[in-house]
Amino acid sequence: HIRPQQETWMGCGNSKPPPPSGMEGMTPNNEISQLFLIDYKKMKANYTIKWTGRLMEARIRAEGGEGEEVLWMVEKQVEEEKAKVQKETAVMNAECLERIWNVYDKDKSGTMDKSEVTMLMKDYFSSAIVYFNLLVTDRTMEKLKGANGQYGITPNEKHTKKIRKVIEKSAKKHIGIWLGEINSKDTIEKIYSAIDKDGSGTLEKEEFLKEFRVVIEKRCGQKQVEKLRKIVVRDTERDILEIYTATVTGKNNLA
Repeated sequence: HIRPQQETWMGCGNSKPPPPSGMEGMTPNNEISQLFLIDYKKMKANYTIKWTGRLMEARIRAEGGEGEEVLWMVEKQVEEEKAKVQKETAVMNAECLERIWNVYDKDKSGTMDKSEVTMLMKDYFSSAIVYFNLLVTDRTMEKLKGANGQYGITPNEKHTKKIRKVIEKSAKKHIGIWLGEINSKDTIEKIYSAIDKDGSGTLEKEEFLKEFRVVIEKRCGQKQVEKLRKIVVRDTERDILEIYTATVTGKNNLA
């Protein structure tokens, strides 16, 4: 029997969803990139609606006289939940990292030498561009929507699509630079040295799974996502303002 599509998007399933609109050609065709997209779908399906509803309710309460503190508190709670969710996705999820290890451990020996681990890491970071592009774009759009609500601005569907394209383009550029720096020969060498603590030149699976998660959290965690979002905001503010100049002032409402 064919399982429903919703089920195949959970965890580290085998379903291979097509790249989201506008992202075609960005995703390397390998298992790592597919895991990223599957888990992005999972996160969107299971959490976004809930978060949006809570934020909308908080905005209504704030506008109803309960004060901005109500909105700020809910925004903080949502950000904390998102940080936890990211650790459950393919970027940091131990089950998914183990599956990736199994793909690259060709002889199934349970150990890999430096060249094999280096190839795994390079593929990992090069495959992450679509995942982080979607994550940063969505986060920026959420912040923009919140700022619009405070000023009574409701862009129509046409404007919203244009704004998203502007943000996606900027996010792709800056995330490409960021991941390119991580994926440089020198940085990969530093990452490997940090993982291979005994300097043996080989890694066992459990050693890799434990230490690589530490590396990912440090280099690709929520702080980095927020930093990228702010870079994209600064980069796109003028273009976004031009899309609906009549309703938005020159003040930076996104950061």
